[in-house]
Amino acid sequence: SSGINAEYGNGLKTATRAVAHGRALIVLKHSGRSANVIGAAMQMMEEEGLDDVEQIPQDKEDYIKDLIRKEIFADNHRSGEMEGCYANIKIVLSNRDLVSLYDPNDQETFDGCILRAIMKRRTDINAHDNAVITDIRKSQLSLAISLDRLDIAKELILEPNSNQDNDAAVKREIKSEDLQQLLREAIVQNRLGFVEKLLTYVDMKRYLTYERLRLLYSVSLLTPGRSEHPLTMFIKKRREKYDKTPRKRKRIKSWQEHHDQKSCLCNVGEFLEGIIEGPYGNPYNDHIEQADVKIKAPYDAMVIFATIMGYQEMATYFWGKSKEPIVTALIAARISWYLEDVSQAGCARNMTNGNEFESKACKVIEEVYKYFDKERWTSILDGKRKSLGGMTLIELATSINAENFISVSPVQKFMNDIWMGNIENSVRCCAVAVSFIPPSFLLLKYEKVDLKTEQQIGKTLQHGAMSCIKLFKAI
Repeated sequence: SSGINAEYGNGLKTATRAVAHGRALIVLKHSGRSANVIGAAMQMMEEEGLDDVEQIPQDKEDYIKDLIRKEIFADNHRSGEMEGCYANIKIVLSNRDLVSLYDPNDQETFDGCILRAIMKRRTDINAHDNAVITDIRKSQLSLAISLDRLDIAKELILEPNSNQDNDAAVKREIKSEDLQQLLREAIVQNRLGFVEKLLTYVDMKRYLTYERLRLLYSVSLLTPGRSEHPLTMFIKKRREKYDKTPRKRKRIKSWQEHHDQKSCLCNVGEFLEGIIEGPYGNPYNDHIEQADVKIKAPYDAMVIFATIMGYQEMATYFWGKSKEPIVTALIAARISWYLEDVSQAGCARNMTNGNEFESKACKVIEEVYKYFDKERWTSILDGKRKSLGGMTLIELATSINAENFISVSPVQKFMNDIWMGNIENSVRCCAVAVSFIPPSFLLLKYEKVDLKTEQQIGKTLQHGAMSCIKLFKAI
């Protein structure tokens, strides 16, 4: 807890009691009376470089007493009262590590000042009880996530000492399950900075199970403003569909009862299945009863989650760590385009996001084409993906109408080889090529996407290409 000291009757006594009990105190500068005295006394201590109130020289003591006489008593006081107020001021100054001064004229926001004050709560009072410290730290970080103040969280909890092993201290003070809960809060509230920092303590590959992914979707859809989200509307339509058939009424009741528990993730899979179309199957259908099973490609699953929820920066961050960068980028592109089609906001943000993901897929396949042999990159385009229900990359691009991806050189070269009979290992890909390319294929001119040069692509795309190659090394 914390206290706020401003101009009111017993302000000095309230401030004294607060710091004496280890509570954080905020003093509003220029608010009058005891707040002015505490602010001026703290400033004097800082300017004089004094660490202990017993070191205050006589002239500075007289200066503080003069402030008390003018600000609190208005020159009408008794000697005993003066000494009592000065003693209280000394108690506050002795605990000034708990005191925060807030100046309305500064750039610091008031909520930031409150957060900084709360994080100053002293833990050495209950240092013998590690559980108390853990609860305090967890609550402080949770509040910092809500206010999106990573700077304060780093300064006071996560990175307080530049010369020490801060990560070890954080893991010692905060339990692993609490760090995982904080990570979920950061993801749901779209706090990318906190997500990046918390992932230094939490291993995503061990953390993300089907049950935890279900919780992410369930909690996110329950947040204010999500009632008209396309995924929410899809779930409602599914309920209406079952409700129209009388013989299924018993099933409806069961479906509604278990929706928030087991069916939510299955509904997400059906949502993806509906917008991607083609042979693509529900990726979560077989895992409803396997809640504690870890997801094999957690970052890819998080890209899809972040894209559905509209967290583009977070989706891009997770994509940089994905196991199947091309597949995931194309699926994310299709999701964004779909969200744009059904959006009533009239903005092109989702369309832009989708185009960015398609561009990423184009860049990765071009990187693969540049640095690896023909057998390798053709296997990537023509290899059947278990994650896509047996679809190939070409079939996925065709299903989602990723025209820019189909127009890049590697894909054109692949289709050309199919047409000329140089590749015979995919009947379905041949059909795809025929459907996209008329008999005058060799005479057509395809417009390529305006992509950046190799030097501008950067480490993220190189990581994506290498991840893609590692995935299909066995093909």
